[in-house]
Amino acid sequence: MVNSARRRKRRTHVKEVEDVDSPRVVVIRRGSLRPELKQLVQDLRMLFSPNCASRLREGGHQRMKDFTGVSDALGLTHIVSVSETARGCYLRVANLPNGPTLTFSIELLTLVSDIAKQSSNPKSVSGACQHSPLVVLNGFMSSVGSSYDGPSEEYSTAMKTVSSTFNSLFSPIDVSTTTMNICKRVVLFNKNRGSDVIVLRHYLINVVDCNTSSAVQDLIGKRAMKRLLRDKNASFKDIVKPGALHSAGSNVDDDYVELQSVDSRGQLLRSKYGLNKPIDLEDVEESDQKIGIRYV
Repeated sequence: MVNSARRRKRRTHVKEVEDVDSPRVVVIRRGSLRPELKQLVQDLRMLFSPNCASRLREGGHQRMKDFTGVSDALGLTHIVSVSETARGCYLRVANLPNGPTLTFSIELLTLVSDIAKQSSNPKSVSGACQHSPLVVLNGFMSSVGSSYDGPSEEYSTAMKTVSSTFNSLFSPIDVSTTTMNICKRVVLFNKNRGSDVIVLRHYLINVVDCNTSSAVQDLIGKRAMKRLLRDKNASFKDIVKPGALHSAGSNVDDDYVELQSVDSRGQLLRSKYGLNKPIDLEDVEESDQKIGIRYV
C-alpha cells in the first residue's frame, strides 16, 4: 500500500512584486587578471548583493558593448568592471544608460579570504547578503584634494556625482519601515581629507545575547558540551574559556556597543565583526576588524 503525500496548493497566480527603486548591478572583469583581482570581482558581487548577478560567467570574447546592448532588456542600472594594465589596476562604475562613468585606480586591496585568515573566529558573510547593506559616506564635501588644480566648484560637483553614484549602487532604505533584523551589513565610503583617496570597507553586524554573561554563554555552548562529554571529571574552569570569568558579574562586555532591541527576548544588536567602539571617522583607517574589500 502506497502512502500518497499530501497535496499542497501552490499560489502560482500570485506574481512577485518587483522593487522598481532597487538597482541592478553587474560586476565583470575585462582582460586577463591576476588571481587577487579575480577574487576581488567575486567579493564585489557579494558586496552589491542581493541586487547583483552573483553567478555571472563572462566569456573571453565578450566586450563592454555586449553588456550595454542588453542593459535595457535586463533592466541593468550599473556596470562595474575590473581591469588591469601595465600601469595599474582600475575599477570603473558605469551609470546606465546615459552615464557618467567613474574610473578609480586601485592602489591597495584586502580580500575576504585575507581577513578570514587573520581572524581567530571568521564569520560567513553569505547569509547576510540577502538584504541590502547600510551605506555610510564621509568626507565627500570636504576641501579640495591635493592633486586637483582646477576650480573648487568643479571639484565639489564631481564629489557630488561620486557620492550619488555610490548611493545609487544600493537599494534605498525606508527608516520608518526597516527593522533591525535585516540590518546585517554596513558599507563605508570614506574620503580622506585633503586628498583624492577613497577607502571602501565592508562590515558585518551580528546579533548576540547581551543578557547572559560570557561565562554562562561559554558553558552552554557546543564546544563546552563537547569538552564536558569528553572529560567527565573536568572542572568549571576547564570547561569555560580562559578570560571569560572576569565578565561573569556583568551582563554586557565593555568593548561592545548596545543598540536598540531587536525582539521581545531582550536581544541587542552589537557590532561583532566591525568596529567595536563608537565610530571616529578620523581614525577609521586604524581599525583592523573589517571584512570585504578595501581599495584606494
